[in-house]
Amino acid sequence: MRISRFLVIVGTLLFTTFTQAGYDANMSGKVISVMTYSSGSVLFRLNNQPQSHLQCQSTYFAIPASTKDSITNRFLSRLLAAYSTKETINIGFDSKGDCAESWIRVHRIG
Repeated sequence: MRISRFLVIVGTLLFTTFTQAGYDANMSGKVISVMTYSSGSVLFRLNNQPQSHLQCQSTYFAIPASTKDSITNRFLSRLLAAYSTKETINIGFDSKGDCAESWIRVHRIG
């Protein structure tokens, strides 16, 4: 019984380490462009967009088409509100990888 419980705990710990999203960085800036595509993808750019990225093209941040519609709509609403009011917005993204259609994948917009 103890050995099986131990194996379950170790297996769970190993599994959770390999399935983390990769969201490890935050950035605040003003939205200077927002582009939507019929595929469902949303690209946007901040005034202080990163100049480089380890794996992704750094020209834009991306909300991929595979994101749930409810999340994409919420993110897009926040982006457009920040764009129209010229307010600073804070985003969460992966600074090392996890690209979305070759661009920097966004995990949080707030």
